[in-house]
Amino acid sequence: MAHWKHSLKIRSCPSLSGIPRAAGASPDDLTNQLYRMGLVINTQEGHKYLPPLYAEEFSQIQRHFQPLSNNASRPDPVLEIEYEAVTPFWFRIGQVMAQSQEMMEKMGLSKHDLDDVKEFFGKQRLWVLALTYVISMLHMLFDFLAFKEDIGFYRGRTNYVGISSRTITSKFICSLGDYVGTFSNASSN
Repeated sequence: MAHWKHSLKIRSCPSLSGIPRAAGASPDDLTNQLYRMGLVINTQEGHKYLPPLYAEEFSQIQRHFQPLSNNASRPDPVLEIEYEAVTPFWFRIGQVMAQSQEMMEKMGLSKHDLDDVKEFFGKQRLWVLALTYVISMLHMLFDFLAFKEDIGFYRGRTNYVGISSRTITSKFICSLGDYVGTFSNASSN
């Protein structure tokens, strides 16, 4: 059964000003992609880049496609066309994602699995993923600093006046429980 893609996303990258144009000076992945798209012209001065204009397929998710029907009573399908000028950074990210999708297809991932990957790495979700990584790194940094401070506090101390032995014992038991839980989860994976 034929399906209708409800949207067409056209992207262009008109500002290639941040990319060196001398031969061999631009990033290899970008140059290779522009060569594949037929947008690099070799001259005596070096490479000249034509601005890429392409239909973005990575964000097209199959479960959002509409099945086409011969039934004349159904309304005509609607095509939403969206244009966006992207920066060279987003152009490169999009091309890397498309190449990754091609590799996953060659490795045998089903269309349903590819849709899940596309949803997870969609443009809106990339910011959430980056924010999660930043928060995780800050959490690890603060854990390290707190542990370092605890070691500095207890090192060389001979007098524990004012420190509750119950607090120390309960802290140790909680830390031991965290360690055992982490260890058991790592061994089950």
